[in-house]
Amino acid sequence: MSTRKNQPVKKVNLSKNIEFVRGFSDEHSVKTWFEENPHAIGLAVVGKSNVGKSTLINALFSHKIARASKTPGKTREINLFKFSFEHYETQKIHQLYLFDLPGFGYARVAKELQSEWPTLMESFFREAPPSVLLLYLQDSRLPNGSTDQQFMSYITPYDRPSFLVFSKLDKLNQKERAQLSKEEKNLQLLYPWIMESHQVSAEENRGIDKLKDRIAHYIVSCLTRP
Repeated sequence: MSTRKNQPVKKVNLSKNIEFVRGFSDEHSVKTWFEENPHAIGLAVVGKSNVGKSTLINALFSHKIARASKTPGKTREINLFKFSFEHYETQKIHQLYLFDLPGFGYARVAKELQSEWPTLMESFFREAPPSVLLLYLQDSRLPNGSTDQQFMSYITPYDRPSFLVFSKLDKLNQKERAQLSKEEKNLQLLYPWIMESHQVSAEENRGIDKLKDRIAHYIVSCLTRP
């Protein structure tokens, strides 16, 4: 995939008529849906509980579609949304999907990674086609912590096309941002399934336009594949 790193960032609108479709609570429902929609294109968002996942989703789509829970780890379903995407070269409208994956790692890391969480998530990572881009969030204040290391080891065998997104950048000072950039480079070297990495602040809208542009570019590359 071409990176277009030196090209100016476009103002991309990812959403038109985005709406909730359903929730998946078991592996059978996930498998059945992907069997019925084998060429689905879109994105999935995953990260630790309380990492700012819902806030990022709302910023990306310029809508308050994902509710930020006051109880980390409460959501145990995969929430599916559908939205319209306008191809920025052909102006053709395509129906795409957003998968809001349940958070992990709140107070019960080992238990979650050995019980109900992987049953649902393994089904998703196994069944979802490469045209579903994974946005994997880490808290920029605690990059590559023990829970995230467990998750990266867990997901590596699936070799999923992924963007690593560091959230809550506004919480860091200049020295901490420099350290984050070093950690960011190290993680990209360690995990080849990380296609790109981004540092964002949804609260300050920092890095959001660039991230939206790169997501749109990946989507367009999927739409133009034979």
